[in-house]
Amino acid sequence: MHRLSILFLFISLTMTYNSFAQKVKRKGVTPVTVQKEAVKAKYVLKQFSGKWQETSRKGISKSDDLPFTDTLLMRFFDEKVEVKDAISMRMSVIGPAQVEAPNILNAAGDQYAVRKLTANELIMDDGEFVREFAKKEKFYSETVGNFKVSKDSFTHAINIEPANLKGRWMVYAKQALPGTVSNDQVIIKSIEILETSTAKTATGIITYYTSHTSFTEPCTIAINEGNIVISAGKNTLPLKTYKLDGNEFVFGDTAGLLYYAKPF
Repeated sequence: MHRLSILFLFISLTMTYNSFAQKVKRKGVTPVTVQKEAVKAKYVLKQFSGKWQETSRKGISKSDDLPFTDTLLMRFFDEKVEVKDAISMRMSVIGPAQVEAPNILNAAGDQYAVRKLTANELIMDDGEFVREFAKKEKFYSETVGNFKVSKDSFTHAINIEPANLKGRWMVYAKQALPGTVSNDQVIIKSIEILETSTAKTATGIITYYTSHTSFTEPCTIAINEGNIVISAGKNTLPLKTYKLDGNEFVFGDTAGLLYYAKPF
């Protein structure tokens, strides 16, 4: 009797299990293997073709523009890129260019995350800075030799407002009377005016060379009507302003060295 009870219990449990299994079993369903779609690159190398000149620079976590004089220049061609900066124009690096998914640009050994790319604008993050570029037919340095020196006759300095100086000015030509420039004289290459005030002062960055050595330093500029005094490091440069119209900045001394600069 005891054995029959155990057997009956076993049969009941088996029937219950089979009944439950039949209820949850889904007939006619074929297992499906889910595959994740491969990440595609947002850009192709052909979109970068041509010349790109850096126009602004920001910190990774900051929205304010940073001052810089080492303007980055990039020229893409035949799956290669030529990279150089405006300070060392004679030195350049040519290397392979490659785009990786989703938005990575490898350019001559350097890697950038592309934030935006249109026909005329390129914004990239190199891990330290966010750099904005503009598409150019020619780099600024390639047009400098084509600028015609103003034929204006400068005799007197003009009064200027500090706000009109703000911006980046690159010297494209110089004129000097014979014997007025010494070998160790400071020669200005570019000036970037960052901030101006109503107190006739301005601050910025100046790039200059002396005895074949180039320097880039912060500077202050004192303005007194048409006279400006640039102080950078140990150098104090008293200069006069002869023209400042938004398209050209002529300064220096007509009795010595005269500078012609254009915005860039």
